[in-house]
Amino acid sequence: MPANRFPVTWPPFRISEFKNFTEAYQRLRDFVRSINDLRVRIVIVCNDHADRLTPTEDAGAPSSTPDDKLLFYINSSNGDIYVSTGTASAADWKKISP
Repeated sequence: MPANRFPVTWPPFRISEFKNFTEAYQRLRDFVRSINDLRVRIVIVCNDHADRLTPTEDAGAPSSTPDDKLLFYINSSNGDIYVSTGTASAADWKKISP
C-alpha cells in the first residue's frame, strides 16, 4: 500500500491533497462534526414523530385548538379517540372512534 493513500475500503481521501497535517486534521474534524450534526437531526425528527404518536388524554372531548395536524387525543371518560386535522380552532379535532 502506498504511504500517501488510505486503504481502498476508506473513502477516497488522499493525503497529498492536504497542504499539511493541520489542514487534514481540520477537514476530518469538520467531517466528523457533520456526521454528528446529521445524527442530532435524525434524533430530532424521530422524537417529533414519536411525540405525534403519544396521545393527549383527558376527560371529555377536546376543547383547545390543536398545536399541529395529525395529533391524537383520547377522551378518558368514554374512550373516544380524536385526531387533529388543522390548527384553526377546537373544531379541527375529528372523532375517529365509533
